[in-house]
Amino acid sequence: MVHRCLARSGGYGKLGKAVSWHAVSLHYDHGWGTKKIAKRLNGPRKLIHYRTIRRLLKRFRKTCDVRTPKAGTRESTSSIASDIWDFIVEALITYPAYYLDELQDLARLARDNFATEIPLSTLCATLNRRG
Repeated sequence: MVHRCLARSGGYGKLGKAVSWHAVSLHYDHGWGTKKIAKRLNGPRKLIHYRTIRRLLKRFRKTCDVRTPKAGTRESTSSIASDIWDFIVEALITYPAYYLDELQDLARLARDNFATEIPLSTLCATLNRRG
């Protein structure tokens, strides 16, 4: 039975590394078709469609890898302006025990504009991404 992992997929898509390579192995080592592979990997619940397996095998034939083509790249840039980010970093260097809501207030102060608010989720993701 396939369990969906909640950790980062690292460019392997929703299937994950182990399941993706297992699907490739079932196709090339055992000669299974996409519908049979999907049925085997799904178990009693239908989580993987046979067309997903087809796309995975097509990607493997083209690249000899199961990772998605843009693995590790980001299309969007940061939604936090560089001057606000620099202010937050300086504040964290001065006092590293700020809570996220306090950093959110500092970001508002950095702009002198209380109308622009950085969501806590964006602030948390940017802190995780940039360290």
